[in-house]
Amino acid sequence: MSGNLGQCRAYRLYLGNSKYFKNIPDIDTKSTIVDGHQFEKMTVKVRNEIVVLGEKVTAKEVQKYKKELTPEEFKRIVDEEDKDYLILDMRNDYEYRLGHFKGAIPAGTVNFREVPQLLERYKEKAQGKKIIWYCTGGIRCEKAAVLANKSGIADIYAIEG
Repeated sequence: MSGNLGQCRAYRLYLGNSKYFKNIPDIDTKSTIVDGHQFEKMTVKVRNEIVVLGEKVTAKEVQKYKKELTPEEFKRIVDEEDKDYLILDMRNDYEYRLGHFKGAIPAGTVNFREVPQLLERYKEKAQGKKIIWYCTGGIRCEKAAVLANKSGIADIYAIEG
């Protein structure tokens, strides 16, 4: 959502006092100062799956396979062009063209449902290497990490936060 400072504070206060949003243990709130409203309208929809992959992934599975690097560790790997790592941009082609990290390989996808085929393509390329991948919001990488581990690609890292 977007709003002026007072509106945003009021909204957070409302959420903090709502029985539905109070004390959520793993919620990570973020905010950015912007010029003007960013969205024409706010729509909330209930979905069975936030990011459609076609295969259900549980929170327990995500925690089991979650490996993260700090931004500082990631910066060192990029700056040193560490050949032990393969950096994979899990965003779609449009997002990759807008900007990406040095040395990142584009996933080459238009839609997230293409990830299972992507994993097969990178299984051989990743032999003996650790994979660092990044997404727009993180949920894609978390779900894909579960699938990757199930398919035999185990050394996968995301960027913390």
